[in-house]
Amino acid sequence: EITNEGFIDFNILINQIPTSLEIVFEEQEVNPGENLRVKAILHDQTGKKISSIAIITIKNNDDKVFEQIEKTTDVFFDFPIAYNEAPLEWTVVVVSNRMTTESSFKVIEKQDVKTEIINKTVILTNIGNIPYNDTLLIKVGNQTINLEPYLEIDETKKYTLTAPDGDYLVEILANGENKTAKRVTLTGDAINIKEASSVFVLVRYPLAWIFIIFILGFIAYLF
Repeated sequence: EITNEGFIDFNILINQIPTSLEIVFEEQEVNPGENLRVKAILHDQTGKKISSIAIITIKNNDDKVFEQIEKTTDVFFDFPIAYNEAPLEWTVVVVSNRMTTESSFKVIEKQDVKTEIINKTVILTNIGNIPYNDTLLIKVGNQTINLEPYLEIDETKKYTLTAPDGDYLVEILANGENKTAKRVTLTGDAINIKEASSVFVLVRYPLAWIFIIFILGFIAYLF
Protein backbone atom coordinates (compact mmCIF):
# COMPACT_ATOMS: atom_id res chain seq x y z
CA GLU A 1 0.00 0.00 0.00
CA ILE A 2 1.45 3.38 -1.11
CA THR A 3 0.72 6.13 1.38
CA ASN A 4 2.85 8.97 -0.02
CA GLU A 5 4.49 9.88 -3.31
CA GLY A 6 6.63 12.77 -4.55
CA PHE A 7 8.64 13.92 -7.57
CA ILE A 8 11.16 16.69 -8.22
CA ASP A 9 13.37 17.66 -11.18
CA PHE A 10 16.02 20.32 -11.73
CA ASN A 11 17.24 21.79 -15.02
CA ILE A 12 20.95 22.45 -15.51
CA LEU A 13 22.02 24.79 -18.33
CA ILE A 14 25.43 23.95 -19.77
CA ASN A 15 26.98 26.92 -21.53
CA GLN A 16 28.09 26.63 -25.14
CA ILE A 17 31.83 26.82 -25.52
CA PRO A 18 33.20 27.70 -29.00
CA THR A 19 35.50 24.89 -30.05
CA SER A 20 35.75 25.05 -33.86
CA LEU A 21 35.39 27.58 -36.68
CA GLU A 22 34.42 26.56 -40.21
CA ILE A 23 34.32 28.32 -43.59
CA VAL A 24 31.55 27.26 -45.98
CA PHE A 25 31.42 28.21 -49.67
CA GLU A 26 28.28 27.92 -51.75
CA GLU A 27 30.61 27.19 -54.67
CA GLN A 28 34.37 26.85 -54.28
CA GLU A 29 34.94 27.56 -57.99
CA VAL A 30 33.52 30.93 -59.04
CA ASN A 31 32.95 32.33 -62.52
CA PRO A 32 34.28 35.84 -63.13
CA GLY A 33 31.41 38.30 -63.18
CA GLU A 34 29.52 36.35 -60.50
CA ASN A 35 29.40 36.56 -56.69
CA LEU A 36 31.41 34.52 -54.24
CA ARG A 37 29.06 33.35 -51.44
CA VAL A 38 30.81 32.44 -48.20
CA LYS A 39 29.89 32.19 -44.53
CA ALA A 40 31.49 31.34 -41.20
CA ILE A 41 30.05 28.68 -38.89
CA LEU A 42 31.03 28.52 -35.22
CA HIS A 43 30.55 25.17 -33.42
CA ASP A 44 30.32 24.38 -29.71
CA GLN A 45 31.63 21.36 -27.82
CA THR A 46 28.71 19.22 -29.05
CA GLY A 47 29.00 20.31 -32.69
CA LYS A 48 25.98 22.61 -32.56
CA LYS A 49 26.10 26.05 -34.17
CA ILE A 50 26.72 29.17 -32.10
CA SER A 51 25.43 32.56 -33.19
CA SER A 52 28.25 35.07 -32.99
CA ILE A 53 30.14 37.72 -34.96
CA ALA A 54 32.94 36.81 -37.35
CA ILE A 55 35.40 38.98 -39.26
CA ILE A 56 35.69 37.78 -42.87
CA THR A 57 38.73 38.85 -44.90
CA ILE A 58 39.09 38.16 -48.62
CA LYS A 59 42.59 38.32 -50.17
CA ASN A 60 43.91 37.61 -53.64
CA ASN A 61 46.95 35.47 -54.45
CA ASP A 62 49.27 38.44 -53.72
CA ASP A 63 47.82 38.80 -50.19
CA LYS A 64 46.15 42.07 -51.19
CA VAL A 65 43.03 42.56 -49.05
CA PHE A 66 39.96 43.24 -51.20
CA GLU A 67 37.31 43.06 -48.49
CA GLN A 68 37.08 42.85 -44.70
CA ILE A 69 33.69 42.79 -43.04
CA GLU A 70 31.95 41.80 -39.80
CA LYS A 71 29.21 39.28 -40.40
CA THR A 72 26.94 37.17 -38.23
CA THR A 73 27.94 33.52 -38.30
CA ASP A 74 25.90 31.14 -40.47
CA VAL A 75 24.88 34.03 -42.78
CA PHE A 76 26.22 34.14 -46.34
CA PHE A 77 28.31 37.11 -47.46
CA ASP A 78 28.26 37.99 -51.19
CA PHE A 79 31.47 39.30 -52.73
CA PRO A 80 31.41 40.30 -56.44
CA ILE A 81 34.18 38.94 -58.67
CA ALA A 82 35.12 41.25 -61.56
CA TYR A 83 34.38 39.90 -65.05
CA ASN A 84 38.06 40.16 -66.03
CA GLU A 85 39.58 38.85 -62.79
CA ALA A 86 42.48 36.49 -63.52
CA PRO A 87 41.87 32.74 -62.99
CA LEU A 88 43.75 32.30 -59.71
CA GLU A 89 43.22 31.04 -56.16
CA TRP A 90 42.03 33.52 -53.52
CA THR A 91 42.06 33.17 -49.74
CA VAL A 92 39.31 33.70 -47.17
CA VAL A 93 40.35 34.23 -43.54
CA VAL A 94 37.77 34.16 -40.73
CA VAL A 95 38.30 35.28 -37.13
CA SER A 96 35.75 34.70 -34.35
CA ASN A 97 35.97 34.16 -30.59
CA ARG A 98 39.79 34.17 -30.66
CA MET A 99 39.84 31.47 -33.30
CA THR A 100 41.17 31.85 -36.84
CA THR A 101 40.71 29.66 -39.87
CA GLU A 102 41.31 30.09 -43.58
CA SER A 103 40.34 28.40 -46.81
CA SER A 104 40.70 29.10 -50.53
CA PHE A 105 38.47 29.37 -53.56
CA LYS A 106 39.30 29.55 -57.25
CA VAL A 107 38.28 32.00 -59.95
CA ILE A 108 37.92 29.80 -63.01
CA GLU A 109 38.82 30.56 -66.62
CA LYS A 110 36.15 32.12 -68.77
CA GLN A 111 36.55 32.75 -72.49
CA ASP A 112 33.82 35.08 -73.70
CA VAL A 113 33.31 37.71 -76.36
CA LYS A 114 30.81 40.52 -76.81
CA THR A 115 29.62 40.95 -80.41
CA GLU A 116 27.99 43.94 -82.09
CA ILE A 117 26.95 44.73 -85.65
CA ILE A 118 26.86 48.41 -86.59
CA ASN A 119 26.16 49.09 -90.26
CA LYS A 120 28.85 47.11 -92.13
CA THR A 121 31.09 46.70 -89.10
CA VAL A 122 31.36 43.74 -86.74
CA ILE A 123 32.75 44.78 -83.33
CA LEU A 124 34.27 42.15 -81.03
CA THR A 125 35.25 42.80 -77.40
CA ASN A 126 36.88 40.29 -75.06
CA ILE A 127 34.77 40.20 -71.88
CA GLY A 128 36.39 37.10 -70.42
CA ASN A 129 39.35 36.75 -68.06
CA ILE A 130 41.71 35.04 -70.52
CA PRO A 131 42.71 35.92 -74.11
CA TYR A 132 39.95 35.07 -76.57
CA ASN A 133 41.19 32.67 -79.25
CA ASP A 134 38.24 30.79 -80.71
CA THR A 135 36.41 30.44 -84.00
CA LEU A 136 33.33 32.54 -84.68
CA LEU A 137 30.87 31.70 -87.44
CA ILE A 138 29.66 34.70 -89.41
CA LYS A 139 26.53 33.91 -91.42
CA VAL A 140 25.77 36.34 -94.22
CA GLY A 141 22.55 35.27 -95.85
CA ASN A 142 23.02 31.60 -96.73
CA GLN A 143 26.83 31.65 -96.60
CA THR A 144 29.07 31.11 -93.60
CA ILE A 145 32.52 32.59 -92.95
CA ASN A 146 34.92 31.41 -90.24
CA LEU A 147 36.55 34.21 -88.24
CA GLU A 148 39.41 33.42 -85.85
CA PRO A 149 40.12 36.56 -83.83
CA TYR A 150 42.74 36.85 -81.11
CA LEU A 151 41.74 39.33 -78.42
CA GLU A 152 43.63 40.21 -75.28
CA ILE A 153 41.55 40.83 -72.14
CA ASP A 154 39.30 43.91 -72.69
CA GLU A 155 40.63 44.33 -76.24
CA THR A 156 38.27 45.43 -79.02
CA LYS A 157 38.66 44.76 -82.73
CA LYS A 158 36.53 45.86 -85.68
CA TYR A 159 35.90 43.92 -88.88
CA THR A 160 34.36 45.11 -92.14
CA LEU A 161 31.76 43.04 -93.98
CA THR A 162 31.38 43.06 -97.77
CA ALA A 163 28.90 41.28 -100.05
CA PRO A 164 27.23 41.84 -103.42
CA ASP A 165 24.88 44.81 -103.12
CA GLY A 166 21.78 43.95 -101.10
CA ASP A 167 20.17 43.45 -97.70
CA TYR A 168 21.39 40.48 -95.67
CA LEU A 169 20.64 38.86 -92.33
CA VAL A 170 24.01 38.74 -90.56
CA GLU A 171 24.38 36.33 -87.64
CA ILE A 172 27.36 35.72 -85.34
CA LEU A 173 27.64 32.33 -83.64
CA ALA A 174 30.09 31.22 -80.94
CA ASN A 175 30.17 27.62 -79.72
CA GLY A 176 26.89 26.99 -81.51
CA GLU A 177 25.19 29.86 -79.67
CA ASN A 178 23.69 32.76 -81.58
CA LYS A 179 25.40 35.84 -80.14
CA THR A 180 24.07 38.56 -82.46
CA ALA A 181 21.72 38.80 -85.44
CA LYS A 182 20.92 41.88 -87.48
CA ARG A 183 19.74 42.78 -90.98
CA VAL A 184 22.19 45.11 -92.73
CA THR A 185 22.77 46.57 -96.18
CA LEU A 186 26.10 45.47 -97.71
CA THR A 187 28.03 46.36 -100.83
CA GLY A 188 31.02 44.81 -102.56
CA ASP A 189 32.12 42.13 -104.99
CA ALA A 190 31.94 39.03 -102.78
CA ILE A 191 30.98 37.95 -99.28
CA ASN A 192 34.01 38.57 -97.08
CA ILE A 193 35.11 39.90 -93.70
CA LYS A 194 38.42 41.55 -92.86
CA GLU A 195 39.85 43.52 -89.99
CA ALA A 196 39.30 47.26 -90.26
CA SER A 197 42.47 49.34 -90.36
CA SER A 198 43.58 52.95 -90.53
CA VAL A 199 44.05 52.48 -94.27
CA PHE A 200 40.32 51.75 -94.53
CA VAL A 201 39.52 54.94 -92.62
CA LEU A 202 41.79 56.94 -94.96
CA VAL A 203 40.06 55.51 -98.02
CA ARG A 204 36.61 56.08 -96.55
CA TYR A 205 37.23 59.72 -95.59
CA PRO A 206 39.92 60.95 -98.06
CA LEU A 207 38.88 64.63 -98.05
CA ALA A 208 39.06 64.90 -94.27
CA TRP A 209 42.52 63.33 -94.20
CA ILE A 210 43.76 65.53 -97.05
CA PHE A 211 42.58 68.60 -95.12
CA ILE A 212 44.36 67.42 -91.94
CA ILE A 213 47.57 66.70 -93.86
CA PHE A 214 47.38 70.15 -95.47
CA ILE A 215 47.02 71.86 -92.07
CA LEU A 216 49.93 69.89 -90.61
CA GLY A 217 52.06 70.67 -93.65
CA PHE A 218 51.25 74.39 -93.38
CA ILE A 219 52.20 74.42 -89.69
CA ALA A 220 55.45 72.59 -90.50
CA TYR A 221 56.17 75.16 -93.24
CA LEU A 222 55.67 78.05 -90.80
CA PHE A 223 58.11 76.53 -88.35
